[in-house]
Amino acid sequence: MHKHGAERQFEENIRQHELLIHKVCNIYAFTRSDREDLFQEIVLQLWKAFHRYRGDSKLSTWIYRVAINTAVTGLRAKKDFIKSYEHFAIPVDFADDNIHLQEEERINQMYKAIEH
Repeated sequence: MHKHGAERQFEENIRQHELLIHKVCNIYAFTRSDREDLFQEIVLQLWKAFHRYRGDSKLSTWIYRVAINTAVTGLRAKKDFIKSYEHFAIPVDFADDNIHLQEEERINQMYKAIEH
């Protein structure tokens, strides 16, 4: 596969498995900023390893393993790791035209409630 085709395939794979990556970020990062940073780091590590994916397992399984390993490695690197929490608030109105965003927001709220 030539470079441009590989990039397109990678972007499509990330779009298809974005919620899986967000779930890992929600488990291993405690602030919005940390979750965004972790998401970026996971995508970077996936890109670096993409050429090594052989198809021995489902793509989602491989992405999950890379995401977990990246998250755990990041936590280990923070020797002075202290949990930090964002202000806890559950919005009353869930109205949203985009069902995926609504589902993701509910998942985020669930994680915030668990953290609290």
